Amino acid sequence: MKLRMPLSTLCLLVAVVALGLFLALITARHNAQLMVMTARHNAQLAEMTARHNAQLAKMAAEHNDEIRGMTSRYDTAVEGKKARNSGLNTPSEAAGAGSEPGPAP
Repeated sequence: MKLRMPLSTLCLLVAVVALGLFLALITARHNAQLMVMTARHNAQLAEMTARHNAQLAKMAAEHNDEIRGMTSRYDTAVEGKKARNSGLNTPSEAAGAGSEPGPAP
């Protein structure tokens, strides 16, 4: 049994197969390029993230130092006020602490 097909059909079949192979090869090459670009981009993002995290850690440490200093100054001020007020004898003297002497109301 002999298969008979027109030459134009055979040429069309060869062209379709060739086009399919071409597209497959082009797609594979493009995917490889995309993988390389993605790996490079991920490395850049990792580097940027590490740099940003280091910057944030430094800023947080500076902020914590500021808060500790402010807390220390506040605690010192409160302790000083308690020490000044501990020498008063009566609640009326404590209420008038720091006011200028004047006529009684």
